[in-house]
Amino acid sequence: MPDELFQDVILRHYRQPSGRGRLREPTHTASQFNPLCGDEITIDLRLMDGSIEDIRFESEGCSICQASASIMVERVKGQTVEVAEGLIALTKKLVIGDAEAEGDLSALGALRKHPGRQKCGLMAWEALEAALQGAPNVEAP
Repeated sequence: MPDELFQDVILRHYRQPSGRGRLREPTHTASQFNPLCGDEITIDLRLMDGSIEDIRFESEGCSICQASASIMVERVKGQTVEVAEGLIALTKKLVIGDAEAEGDLSALGALRKHPGRQKCGLMAWEALEAALQGAPNVEAP
């Protein structure tokens, strides 16, 4: 495994993740599963007046999956749905295409060279996208 995938940003978010755990009384929840490696992630979020008031994740997965979720929480918490959707699109382009990003999110650009690990980096973002597009929860988990 090339060292660039485990650069300081990824290891820091993996070891001290932001937003780990379940959210009490989420308005939206979505999960993703990667059958290739067994990674799982569930995203809980609370929308209020078109903004992500709070967001948390629970994951059983590799360091890249969990670090990506931590980076996502830091980037979208408190943002509007429109800003979050823009960040989802940017992250997909960053990991699969040729986009550039600033801050900790830029670390996920290393996945471009590792197609087998791209799903690990995108799972949290895809779960967020599904949560934002899905029906609100009718009962708390």
